[in-house]
Amino acid sequence: RLHGFNNFTTSLPKVLKVGKKDISYQTRQKLTSIFLAEGFTELMQYSLVNENIPESIQIINPLLAECSILRQSLLPGLLKTFANNIKNSNTLISGFEYGHIFLNDGKDNYNEQENLAGLFGGLKSKTEWSESATTLSWFEAKGKIEDIFFKLNIPITWNKYNQHKYKSVLHPYRTAELSLLDGTNIGVFDQIHPLMAKNKNLVSELFLFEFRSLIILDKV
Repeated sequence: RLHGFNNFTTSLPKVLKVGKKDISYQTRQKLTSIFLAEGFTELMQYSLVNENIPESIQIINPLLAECSILRQSLLPGLLKTFANNIKNSNTLISGFEYGHIFLNDGKDNYNEQENLAGLFGGLKSKTEWSESATTLSWFEAKGKIEDIFFKLNIPITWNKYNQHKYKSVLHPYRTAELSLLDGTNIGVFDQIHPLMAKNKNLVSELFLFEFRSLIILDKV
């Protein structure tokens, strides 16, 4: 503005070397393309939330009270977006998101990690033309997750979920923990808690997942 827009040159700079896609970008692109092929839409959420849960990390001088805490999971934000779409008469969406979460062990030890989370289900569909439309069952949703890891060529195991994080979001009897064959924890897959679905006026046949993306990308 001070220099004057008319004084800027219009010629493009000379490019000495054309950049290439590194391995990290290519693997992320492959993972993204698989989710898009499965009917998911990529979403983006804010890292700052207003969820005052135990061991949350608060901002000292936030601009807004609604954006004063660093998120510890991507799932609450995805549910909020899903609920807002329903309120605005938008169709139910299947979405996924890459995002960073911020963890605190209660001893002032902080950790930032990138996760991959998503949600799907709720829509009635039919597998055969002669059948009536039904919602996705837990086992069908489980099969969808297994199909994604099969396309990634990553063998996984299903284990009982023993943690208590976000127990108001996760279904108490329909939540599973996913691991690699060597026992490395990947993340969690679950159905929405019925009380959470009722409070947010959502369908109960809604399924969520949250994985540690760097572990998956390292295996792709």
